[in-house]
Amino acid sequence: RYGVKVYDIFQRPFEKVELAEGVSAKMNADMLHSDFLIDVPVLKTHAQCVVSLGLKNLKGLINIPSRKKFHGDDPKYNLHYNVSHLADKAPLGLTIIDGIYTLERGPTFDGKAHRSDIIVASNNMLSADMVGSSLLGISPTAVPHLVQAAKDRNRPLDLSDIDVKGERIEDLAVPHGWDYIYKNNNTLPLTYAKAGIGGLSYPKYDETICTYCSFYNAVLLIAIKSAWKGKDFDNVEVLTGKIMEPSEGKNKTILLGQCIINKRKDHPNIKEAIAIEGCPS
Repeated sequence: RYGVKVYDIFQRPFEKVELAEGVSAKMNADMLHSDFLIDVPVLKTHAQCVVSLGLKNLKGLINIPSRKKFHGDDPKYNLHYNVSHLADKAPLGLTIIDGIYTLERGPTFDGKAHRSDIIVASNNMLSADMVGSSLLGISPTAVPHLVQAAKDRNRPLDLSDIDVKGERIEDLAVPHGWDYIYKNNNTLPLTYAKAGIGGLSYPKYDETICTYCSFYNAVLLIAIKSAWKGKDFDNVEVLTGKIMEPSEGKNKTILLGQCIINKRKDHPNIKEAIAIEGCPS
């Protein structure tokens, strides 16, 4: 009706771009060569990036190998650093953050949605994201990719250089949790600890587990809890991502995904490895 074309970006061309020192990605060519970009993220938190707003939303415009690379194990060029540079090659545009419903402990369907009736709009993506984060009750200073993006642009994080129109942020801001709580020195999910599950070490996910293994990690968490019948497991450890180290003294070590298998399959601390092979992407 309006002449709008809908594209599946995976059926469209990608171009390699150098976003910053140490950061390259293959980005959707349609976006790179457009005159104007309208970015419409949901107002939500994120279990790894703290918030997922305008900047993080652009990760959907890079190809799958680039997405996996963003979750690399380099301590400097980590997920937060990489996400902070996603807008560096984007055309001028408008960021509209949809907060009609906000999401706590996102970004997936198992988060808690709140009816908030908020819309944030700005022609500056970083400004929109800093306001959006504040509305979620999270200071921009607590969001690593916003800290990096502001540093690169020599901007303050206290919103002092943003002219906010409409409702006051402090009148609308409601704290939204983003982190998942683990017990036993971050080796057991809170739900497992409450259920009394023993004989198991399931270290908390880190930034190196990519989106695709995260889905399988969620399935495994449910499967293990369902399999527990009140008797302790046989001293089992589950490792994910790319940097976790096997603990000494475990009888069985589950390695979820090809990345951790390749990194740790021959580790001397592993008595018996149970490899869940493959890369879901």
